[in-house]
Amino acid sequence: METQITKKQYHNENISFQRILKEIGRNAYMDWIAIIFLNFITVLIVLSFSVYIYNVVINIEKNDVALKSFDNSQILDRKALSGLISEFDKKDERGIEAKRGYSGDPDPSI
Repeated sequence: METQITKKQYHNENISFQRILKEIGRNAYMDWIAIIFLNFITVLIVLSFSVYIYNVVINIEKNDVALKSFDNSQILDRKALSGLISEFDKKDERGIEAKRGYSGDPDPSI
């Protein structure tokens, strides 16, 4: 026996976005669908951003040939470098003194 589906039996509900939003929190299946959908969208966004960053890095490496031909002696200033080294040496000496402890006058109230 072949059964035919009549128009009354075949009811195609028109599901709207507002109805779907109302179902979230009430229906566990809709909750899982929403979670999976949002995770899928998040993964797509992260992957597209990763591909963009990868392309930027690759393009920088390709254009790096022009930077390698630069002469380092033009960039380095010997006076500034020696001043910077002496400043860090002074900071190192102060750090060593601080590790030894307080070297000033003792507290008279003790």
